[in-house]
This record gives sequence, structure tokens and C-alpha cells, in this order.
Amino acid sequence: MNLLKLFLASSFIFLTGCQTFFHKYPSKNELQTVYVSSDYVNKTKYSSPRDKTLKDAQVVIGLSRNDASATGFMLSDLTLAFDIINITSKTKEVSDQLDFLKTQKFDKLVKSQLEKKLSASDSSIEVINKNNANFLLVPFVFISASPDDFHLDFTIGVNIKNKVRMYHYRSKYFETVKDINEEEFNQISEVAFDKILTLILNDMDNKIDYLAQDKSLEEKCIPLSGKTWAKIGFAMKVNYNYVKNEKNECIANLKDNFGVEFSGYPHVFIFE
Repeated sequence: MNLLKLFLASSFIFLTGCQTFFHKYPSKNELQTVYVSSDYVNKTKYSSPRDKTLKDAQVVIGLSRNDASATGFMLSDLTLAFDIINITSKTKEVSDQLDFLKTQKFDKLVKSQLEKKLSASDSSIEVINKNNANFLLVPFVFISASPDDFHLDFTIGVNIKNKVRMYHYRSKYFETVKDINEEEFNQISEVAFDKILTLILNDMDNKIDYLAQDKSLEEKCIPLSGKTWAKIGFAMKVNYNYVKNEKNECIANLKDNFGVEFSGYPHVFIFE
């Protein structure tokens, strides 16, 4: 049993990084100012230690969480060594093909979109330029280095007092990394971050109930998302849990075999 616990703990780290999660937004009085980060991504906090970050960009490259190598299934030192070599090789192959993304940042886009949304609502939240705000938004794109499960996850990490919740818009518009071109990528980025910001603001207003699962969405959403976000070993799976919402959009949080949700996986996904 102790070995199982050790294995699961190591797997969680490789899947979710060293993240501390918040389970509920504070009151609006505690969220008066927000800062949109322009820094490169801290992969340990917002992604996974095994991913690759581009130092001058808000871009993360790593294996799909459905890829067995991504779960940290460490049988031996030799297995781990080959595992790391495999991951490094795949992520380098992807990063070498992404010239325009090597300096790609999303902070200006996200800040502009957020300011428009806040001005169009009665929100009292103010976007500021200092890194001492009540909460922090960290935008980036995760690029899968797994050929059998290639996708882009446009992401915003919401950081409140060093506790996070992650919001993703998954795009499978490009079938391979070679298909990515700057013009179409930027168009998808605008749609993705706009959708994510709408979801974040609705979440902050308690308009999303993640306990209200809507199984009727599965027929529509599973073809877009697949059923499983991550596999851990041979028995454990972390699946998408489709959430009831007014527009019947494919919005999902995560739930594993044991019924664990935000306590273990602070992720929300949008699929289109």
C-alpha cells in the first residue's frame, strides 16, 4: 500500500506539477485588482516538471497527459533515465520547428480582452500593471509533443495567494506541429482566451456548479475531448466530467477513479 501511495504521489506531481489549489473563489471584496503576467511560465507551478518551457515565450511543450511517459511511472532508475531521454527528445523535436512561437507571449492580448469584458460589466475589478495585485493571471499555450495525441491547450492559470486553478481551451485544429502557421494560430488564440476569460468571470460570480454533472453532454463532447485526460499506470484514469451550463457548451472538470475532483486536479477545460 505504501508503494502504491508513493507511485500515485509521484504521478500526481508529473501530471499537475507542485500546485497548491484553491477550491472556492474568495469574496469579490478580496478580488479588486488583477495583474496579467508577461513572464515566461513556471512549469513546476503551472504545468509539469517534465515539460519544456521556452525562456522568452509563454509556451510550454510536453507529452500529452494520456501518454504513459507523462505519468511518472518509475519502475527503476534505468526506466526513469530512458523515460527522460524520450521526453527530452520529443519536446526538442517540437520546439525546433516553432520559430515564431519562440518569442510568443499572450499577456497583451489577454489584458486587452479582460479590460473590455470588465468595462462592459458592472465589475469593480481593476487591471493593474504591478505584480502586487489581489490575483494573478498567467496565460500560456501548452503544445503536445505526442504525435498520437497532438493538440494545443491555450491556458490561463489563476493564482490567488499562491493557490491556483487552471483553465484550458483545447484546440485540435492543427493535426501536427508542422501544420501550425502564425496567422491561424493567432486567430485561434483570440477565440481561445476570450472563451477562457468568460469562463473565469462566470466562475468568479459562482455561475458554474462543478458538482452539477450533465451526462447528456457526453454524446456531443466526448468526440471532441476523448473520455480520459490522463492514465496512471494500468488501473487509474482521470476522466473529463462534463458540467451543466446555460449554453450547453463542452465544459469539463476532472474526476479520477476514486471520485477526486478539484482536491487533486484544479483544471477546467473548454472543448469546441
